[in-house]
Amino acid sequence: MPAKSKINVKDKVEDNVCDLSLSELKEVPVSEIASFKRVNVLDLSSNRLLTLGNNFTLLTRLVKLDLSKNKIKSLPDEFGVLRNLRHLNLYDNQLQYLPITFGDLNNLRYLDLKCNPLHTTLAKVVGPCLTNKDCQESAKKTVNFMTQLKANSTKEDYVNTHQQQTLASLSKEINADKTADGLLKANANSSRNHGTALSTLIIFLLLLGVNIVVIYMVMFKNPEIAEKLVEAIPHQYRNLIITKTEIFRLRVTDWISQFRTPPEEN
Repeated sequence: MPAKSKINVKDKVEDNVCDLSLSELKEVPVSEIASFKRVNVLDLSSNRLLTLGNNFTLLTRLVKLDLSKNKIKSLPDEFGVLRNLRHLNLYDNQLQYLPITFGDLNNLRYLDLKCNPLHTTLAKVVGPCLTNKDCQESAKKTVNFMTQLKANSTKEDYVNTHQQQTLASLSKEINADKTADGLLKANANSSRNHGTALSTLIIFLLLLGVNIVVIYMVMFKNPEIAEKLVEAIPHQYRNLIITKTEIFRLRVTDWISQFRTPPEEN
């Protein structure tokens, strides 16, 4: 909780003016000031303020505000709610930027931002403010500039957000399509491989069966049937099967001959 002011605000109020200048203030006694409903002119110049505090924007009745000769580095983000402000003195502070809501100060007619380390772009808009007319022109130009900046910022944020959402949606669709294509290709390759393996197995079994039948017929001396079976074999496999069959037949015949031949007597 901020420390309470050591000064009596009531003693500083006269009619509609609250003069707290040269009071060594480090914090603004917002609650005490707000309690005086008629106060719409506030002088906080020549104090030791670094910030105004977030609750400063409660002082919406202010028409004239003097914050000169402090060390204020930033204004509250919601500073624009002080729409009744017509005169604002920020001379000799530490401001580099103004809050985006500054563009809502449509009634501002006087602005002094001299002796602030303003950003180059903002400094050009604000201007020198050497005369009363300069300060009036500064108020008009600065409010208009901040209004346009707010509008452009909102538009860019909307466009960027919309583009990000669109890109994210497209990315999801592309990834989904890639996944679906990958699954289809994988299924197709799997089916193709299974079909090839099954076809190879069937051909192998058929050839094996034919080979066995041919061998059987040859061994049991039925050459006519064996020849017909051989003719039924596809040409590209015929020579291979005949060769293998002949080798097998010779081996079996040789084995049978050895088995039937009686052993020699010693």
